[in-house]
Amino acid sequence: MKNISKYIVIIILFVLLFSCSNKEEEPKPLIEIYQLNKRIASYEGKAVVFTKEMTEKDSEFTQRYQDIIRRTADGNWTPNGGFTAESGDLKSTPIISNEQILGFDFIKAELFLKEEACNLLSAPNKLKDDHSDVQLVITSNKEPIMYFYKASMMSRWYIGNAYFTSGCDIFYAEEKIPQKKDGFIGPTSDNIIPSKRNVIPIFRDSVNHRYFEKIVNLKQDTAFYNAFKRAGKIIAE
Repeated sequence: MKNISKYIVIIILFVLLFSCSNKEEEPKPLIEIYQLNKRIASYEGKAVVFTKEMTEKDSEFTQRYQDIIRRTADGNWTPNGGFTAESGDLKSTPIISNEQILGFDFIKAELFLKEEACNLLSAPNKLKDDHSDVQLVITSNKEPIMYFYKASMMSRWYIGNAYFTSGCDIFYAEEKIPQKKDGFIGPTSDNIIPSKRNVIPIFRDSVNHRYFEKIVNLKQDTAFYNAFKRAGKIIAE
């Protein structure tokens, strides 16, 4: 009887070990970048109301930015405020595929891409859009995990409380950043240098255009970090 019980235990252990060894691994999520199928207004500030005079003076501008330009707390106008999107707001196909996204460096807040993908996000802007600041979304299995702008480096607009990138293959030589009398600090032809690396740096917070002075900590964004971790696309952390 004892031998029978012993054999039963051995068989049960064998079955458990066999089932565990044959357990299918969870598929890695697809990390992609999409454009939106429509412009989404920011949740920041209040919508700017265009006067009749403004509409008559530049009807194309007022029509394009109706319900998009927001007035921030400090009185500035911005079409680049923080926004959110759902999977239904995305275009049918990604502009950058999972295979073109090599990984994310959480220490430097840089997204590594293949060269052809990096060229698409280079300056001048090669993306087709009615606005110089293109709204983009990084997704995990087509579920948005980060919303950002491909913004013009020469834009006069404030970016607002949103993630953005000024382009691919550039970095800022901080020792060469000029500071003008009015306190403006920003990218110029003197401090933007081709990096010869296929990366896009992610920035946030453009108060006085000091966004390059601090590195975004996206490791605190659980959904974003976990998606890249599960996908095996973390370059450094």
